[in-house]
Amino acid sequence: MTSALANVRRRGITPPAVWVYVGQPPEWVAEAPDVIVVTANPRAIDWRPLVGLHVDVVEVGDQGPLFFQTVHAAESGKPRSIGIACRSGVAGLNDEHEQLLKRLQRQLNALH
Repeated sequence: MTSALANVRRRGITPPAVWVYVGQPPEWVAEAPDVIVVTANPRAIDWRPLVGLHVDVVEVGDQGPLFFQTVHAAESGKPRSIGIACRSGVAGLNDEHEQLLKRLQRQLNALH
């Protein structure tokens, strides 16, 4: 999870963004260092590898308080910026980014 991201960062590689899925993502989401899946207790995750990166936090299904706990936990990693996509709405960096997040959220909602 974040250990893979930490290893990449130690090698001097900076991913353009990190995707955090709250809930079980669909099969088309590939496991990668820039993908973090949270299914329980986000405070147990080491968020430090997020420092200085852009992070998108995406709710998969209806995760209720776990989604907001994850957003707050991710903020503890001091990312450069955070975009969110959840059943309550979308907040992105600009209109184009918001449209991307809305499209992703619609796809996820169709699955759940």
